[in-house]
Amino acid sequence: MDSGWGIRPVPRENSRDRNQLGHDLTAEATTHLSKWASFRRGKFRKSKCVSFRRDDLHTSVALAAISETLKVMNDLLHTRKGKKQEKRLESLSSLEEKIRVVLSVLGLLPSSYHEALQQLREKALIRASITEELVLQKIEERTAARKAKQYEKSDEIRRELAAVGIALMDGPEETTWRPSLSLSEEGVVVKT
Repeated sequence: MDSGWGIRPVPRENSRDRNQLGHDLTAEATTHLSKWASFRRGKFRKSKCVSFRRDDLHTSVALAAISETLKVMNDLLHTRKGKKQEKRLESLSSLEEKIRVVLSVLGLLPSSYHEALQQLREKALIRASITEELVLQKIEERTAARKAKQYEKSDEIRRELAAVGIALMDGPEETTWRPSLSLSEEGVVVKT
């Protein structure tokens, strides 16, 4: 089963013992998994998550509990040091399992990451008051400008879209877009 991040869970005969002992995991993953074990034993049981969900003011407490673990996962996925870790995939799989439990209890686990991204894209388009066709047209204009070495025009199109919360992602094959904070939401002054 694909985890949604392109990681396949590692089959385990006795995952509880392996996670508690820290075998086959990075040191950081073992540390964070031991924190989750202490949450499970004490202050952060599933019943506690449910009570957090009933009181919206405590949802932030539950989400704060997973932020450090998410940082470790991002490091393992995106940093050179993380990518070189020996037990990287096993660690990511174990950490993801814990994150999924909390998100599921809070009702924040999407049915699929593709669906969640699509919903975010739709909201970003509504917020920006533009259509996806216009965004794709701007991407084509920018690609043409880059091929013609009109880098100022290319940068202007990127800034124009960023100002309304559309981030362009240049890949080796094509440029795609994703929702982001608009420059005004980030507190950046937009030059006109």
